[in-house]
Parts: sequence; structure tokens; C-alpha cells
Amino acid sequence: KAVVSLDGIGGAYRNIQDAINYVNSLGGGIVYIKSGIYILSSNITLYNNIYLLGENNVSTILDFNNTTNQIIAQGVSGTRLTNISISNVRIQNCANTTNGAIYTNFINGIYLEKIAFLNNRNTTSNLGYDIYSDTCGYTTISKCTSGTCATFLFIDNNDQTFTVEAYDYAIATAG
Repeated sequence: KAVVSLDGIGGAYRNIQDAINYVNSLGGGIVYIKSGIYILSSNITLYNNIYLLGENNVSTILDFNNTTNQIIAQGVSGTRLTNISISNVRIQNCANTTNGAIYTNFINGIYLEKIAFLNNRNTTSNLGYDIYSDTCGYTTISKCTSGTCATFLFIDNNDQTFTVEAYDYAIATAG
């Protein structure tokens, strides 16, 4: 387990990706993010068996500051990532119009719960996705909310069980 806090007190990480990389070096585990507004200037990359857990989805804010950076979990054909979880965070201000605030590709076992999405769109084109899922299996999305986004969830070529339990969203599918 690794803890992330803005002040870094008590051995906590200040950088979310550094905490993820540490937990990944152990084979996976929990990255607990304390309340605060985390301004992100680069992508967050997830690996096998990573559980990104915020303190709550009101005060644990991952703010992409209107850049095209995003949360990425990407395997490859034949070698999929497994067991990716994100819960209890707010993800906002991602301007990526291609792959969304959360992009998942070639993964088996995705669990997204209690995520509050806000303003994940390009402010000029008004296009954007909260979640873009491509060629994934065994996905559950539960108790998420979406505000000010063109599309909550885009599903492309997913090949196994896909469960969505959310509200206030628009879903698009392809493939």
C-alpha cells in the first residue's frame, strides 16, 4: 500500500504516479489518495493489480487542468492487463477528445466505482468522454456521476461482461 497526500507527511508520496510505480514494483496493491486537489501535468498510468482509492469523491480531486492528459490502463493484444480499480475520486477538466479522462484498452477486470466526473471535454469543440473502453472484458462501472461531458462512456470492441450501474450519463458504442 502507498499513501498520497499533498503535504507528503508521514512517508506519503506527493506524486500519484510515483506511488503507483512503487505499488507496481511490489506486484500491485492499493494507492490511497488523501483529500486534496491534485493538479496533474502528465498522464497517470495504471498497471496490473492496481487499486486507486480516494478518500472520497467530493474532496479527492484529480484535476487535469484542461490538458489532454488522462488516466491510462493499456495492455496489448494477447497480454491483457488485469484487475484495475478506481474508486472514490473526482476526475475533472480532461480535454482529451480522443480517449477520454479514463482510457482502458486490452484489460480483463476493471472496476470503476463512486467516481464523480466533471467537465471532461474540450471547451472549444465541446467533445469529450469520461470513460473510453476498448477491447476490455469483465468491466463493472457502479455509482458514477457525470457532469458537463459530451459522453459518459464510449464502448468499443469489448468482448466480455460489461455492467453499468450509474446515472446522469450518455453512452455511445461502436464495434
